[in-house]
Amino acid sequence: MDRTQKRILKVDDEQALIDVTVEILTAEGYEVRSTIHPLEAAALVTEFQPDVALVDLVMPDIDGLALSQQLSKQFPMLKIVLTGVWIADRGIEEEIYRLLEAGIICDTFEAPFERQDLIDAAGDWVRGFYHVDSATRLRDGKQFQMEISRNNWWGKSAACVSIEFLQGSRQTKMEKRELSAAFLGELSAMLRRFAEDGRAYRRELNKFAVLLPAATKQETFAKSADLTNDLRVLLNMHKLADRFSVVLDVVDMPAVETPIVAKNFSLEDAAIAHSETNTKLIKCCSDMFYSLQLIEWLADNPANIARIQGLARDSLKYLETL
Repeated sequence: MDRTQKRILKVDDEQALIDVTVEILTAEGYEVRSTIHPLEAAALVTEFQPDVALVDLVMPDIDGLALSQQLSKQFPMLKIVLTGVWIADRGIEEEIYRLLEAGIICDTFEAPFERQDLIDAAGDWVRGFYHVDSATRLRDGKQFQMEISRNNWWGKSAACVSIEFLQGSRQTKMEKRELSAAFLGELSAMLRRFAEDGRAYRRELNKFAVLLPAATKQETFAKSADLTNDLRVLLNMHKLADRFSVVLDVVDMPAVETPIVAKNFSLEDAAIAHSETNTKLIKCCSDMFYSLQLIEWLADNPANIARIQGLARDSLKYLETL
């Protein structure tokens, strides 16, 4: 990648944050410029032509929300990341969701941050690794696998909420319908709110997921009860309840000390990795979501039959102890 593809602009009224960000990114080989004056941002973008602009949320003269919209309108190809310390304000949160959904900003990055987190995220931003579903503006299945492979939650527990909208098996192909654009728009906003510090994804056409770092399965189950009801209400509002039913599963991802690195790391790989490194194979595989996903994945290769049988036996042994 040449230097013109590695340009990052930092806009922040806190010189200390600028200094830290510039030092980290410069050491990684990026060409970085910065300004503490947000009203100079547009001129700097014109002159410097960065691939990514890191825009602080709270600044004098103009806040990050307004500046991001101005920059996006003037420079449509610029990737804008909203950074800073989040304010517990419902109106601001909803505006951030709106900017994400509209594609005005491509990501958010909270301060304070760890050095490696910024390095990993910057690599994604600059290389264009954010795969976004055009209908929902949620990250797509490719991005979902990438987020898992980055192992951001290693050392902490995490939970994944899987959401699928199923159509009745008796419906003919002519009767089957896709989820409407209006429904998907409201669903996207709902999942973003539910994700809070995590992230929401559209993995496949009617399959969605939410990753919740530092969350346990028990906590997420309790939190998911309201989400299930809200999803059913949303289906009714859009007159889709007679065509679709919603199924929600929660997968527990226990903490591990050593990350497992794989080229194409998926949710199924995560299940196996966590199981093998935590001596919790039986507990993980007894979970209905894990079992179905693992068996479906393994069954593609006849050589895995013995492994599938082993998973089933271990699951049954665990169930006998309950």
